[in-house]
Amino acid sequence: MAENVWLCVSPRCNGRYGTVEPTAQESKGRADMVKRLFVGNLSDHTGEEDLRKLFDQFGEVSSVSVPTDRTGRGKRIGVVQMDDDADAEKAIEALNGREFNGRSLKVEDFTARRSR
Repeated sequence: MAENVWLCVSPRCNGRYGTVEPTAQESKGRADMVKRLFVGNLSDHTGEEDLRKLFDQFGEVSSVSVPTDRTGRGKRIGVVQMDDDADAEKAIEALNGREFNGRSLKVEDFTARRSR
């Protein structure tokens, strides 16, 4: 038997060899653990590392994304994922409206923004 093959004992795979994909509910549970934050009104030279340093002071940051245009300049928005909801809420309260790199930040829950 190959080294990376498991005997699946889950009722979903009927004892076959291989891995089992998580159910939609299991995947949703993992996604609920990470809080996505929308960050707007960034200066066009603010990068991912700048945002990571700013948000790290409130808790663990999973990922940071700052989209760029064809010229490589930032589009003045970003998305930050934090591991803990409470840390994310602290970051929103502390950073929303705060000046960073010469601009007043807009920080809010990304899921609330998408439901508009």
